[in-house]
Amino acid sequence: MLLLCGGAARANGIIDPQMKILADEFSDAIVQGMTFQPNGNGGGVFGFFNATGQTITELTFETMIKPNINPQDIAAAFVCNQGNFNPFFLLCSVDYNVASGRLTIAFWGTNPAPAIEHPGILPLPLNCTAATANDPGCGPQGHFALSLSDSFDLDDPNGGWSALKNPDAFLPGGPTFTLTEMQFTYGAVPTLTANAVPEPATFVLMSGALAGLGWLRRRRRPN
Repeated sequence: MLLLCGGAARANGIIDPQMKILADEFSDAIVQGMTFQPNGNGGGVFGFFNATGQTITELTFETMIKPNINPQDIAAAFVCNQGNFNPFFLLCSVDYNVASGRLTIAFWGTNPAPAIEHPGILPLPLNCTAATANDPGCGPQGHFALSLSDSFDLDDPNGGWSALKNPDAFLPGGPTFTLTEMQFTYGAVPTLTANAVPEPATFVLMSGALAGLGWLRRRRRPN
């Protein structure tokens, strides 16, 4: 279940680190193995497009945070969007390894084509390529935004992914995320949950945030 509320998700001093997938239109190609970081405010918004020619049905992102945090605090403080609050995926999950500090956030659960709701991330329209993805007529299909911010506002720069804001959760310098899994099969589930899909925790969303990508250019809007 996913909840919306007016205040920050907080657990033992950890305040509202969020990851959300939202609709967007001006972006860069998403590639498995890419890495990205939050901006200096612990948030940031960057757009992507799907130039694979296939519908993306599952995405998993991984980072390292401090080990030995109570898993209940992780479940209460770290949030992602799913269901009616996610235009692409029905489910999301935050997984944490207490011993290593590995944090994994996955999005999955799609309706088969020609579904309108939660279809996954469709490929770019026909005749559109990575080189023309941001040209007129090549969106919004195939485009999306990955957000680490405190709200659903695509221009919100502020988020909870910083060691300054959350010293109890993050290592110096803050987290670096890697896209570790991208699947294209209807019914696909994250590898970490393939054998025993956990019941999603209660993800509390308030005012959101987005991700800063290391080697990707900033998302842009038309002049």
